Amino acid sequence: MKKWQHFWGIVLGSCVFVLAVCVDMLYSFAKNESMQHGKMYRNYMFLDEWMNKKRVDPDKIVRTLEGLNYKKIAIYGAGYLGCQLYREFQDSPIHVEYMIDNYRRESGLPIPVCPLQDLPKPVDAIIISVLHEGKKIEEDVRIQTGVDTKLLEDLI
Repeated sequence: MKKWQHFWGIVLGSCVFVLAVCVDMLYSFAKNESMQHGKMYRNYMFLDEWMNKKRVDPDKIVRTLEGLNYKKIAIYGAGYLGCQLYREFQDSPIHVEYMIDNYRRESGLPIPVCPLQDLPKPVDAIIISVLHEGKKIEEDVRIQTGVDTKLLEDLI
């Protein structure tokens, strides 16, 4: 009888362990989904604010960058906001040379996307289109490249 008790004890202990691992994985997944949802919501709210301000002053970003004497820029972040920012400069005197993204290699736009450590040519400024941890990214980019940086959030 003791052999069976020992066997079922091991089986039950293994099941409890597997269940605990599954619960931990589900919690991590839910937490990550919640973080992703939060980032998407923040991007949506930011884009809404941007478009509302654009209705009032459509050329504010271009004028601000021209006032700083920036003619050639790069955009850090090849996601949705970065692509929208690229479109903002079409038909303007500001030229986007490339996009910087350490996780993407293309944006669907007719400009190159490269990682931060492989910038192809100098630019006057780098505009950070990433909202999540934007201040930290801005500081890191400025330190690594020595180029002026601006947060998109501050430009609108």
